[in-house]
Formats: sequence, C-alpha cells, structure tokens
Amino acid sequence: MKACLIMYNAEADKEVFSILRTNPFVKHYVKWNDVRGTGSGGLQVLGMLEEKAYCVVLVALADTDAEALYRDIQSLRESMLKKTGLAILMLNADKIG
Repeated sequence: MKACLIMYNAEADKEVFSILRTNPFVKHYVKWNDVRGTGSGGLQVLGMLEEKAYCVVLVALADTDAEALYRDIQSLRESMLKKTGLAILMLNADKIG
C-alpha cells in the first residue's frame, strides 16, 4: 500500500481534483489548504525562497493503483502545471486503521 502525498500551488486545485475525481480507485482523501512553503524544481513558483500557498492531498491506495495515480499526476505536471508547481511523493504505508 502507498500513501500518495500530492503537493501543488493552490491555483491548480481544479486540475488536480479533476484527476482525483476521475480515478476510480480514489474513494477517500485528506486535504490541507493554505499550506505554506517554498519549493525548488517542480514546486518553484517565483523563486526558491518565496513562500507561497500550497495545497496538500493525502490518498492511500494499493501499489498498482498508486502507480496509475502517479502517472496521471506526472502527465498533468508535464502538460500544464510546470509554472504553478505540482509534485507527488509516494511513501510505503504498512497499515491504515
């Protein structure tokens, strides 16, 4: 099982949730709004040390389902969100209860 942590600029909320809503394996999630932070690479928005408002979504999925979500997020990142920041972090989740 994987815990998928999706971090993105708040301006991309509609696009990210479009992916989550159309994924048949995403049944539940936890979302944090107005998460403050700085980024680099994919999360860099206006500069490495400029703090911006991000959203973070946590989704737990089976390994193969998590890989499909990862591919969808990466595809979105490559197509339209490089300037607004988007990243997904996948962690092993031993138990959920």
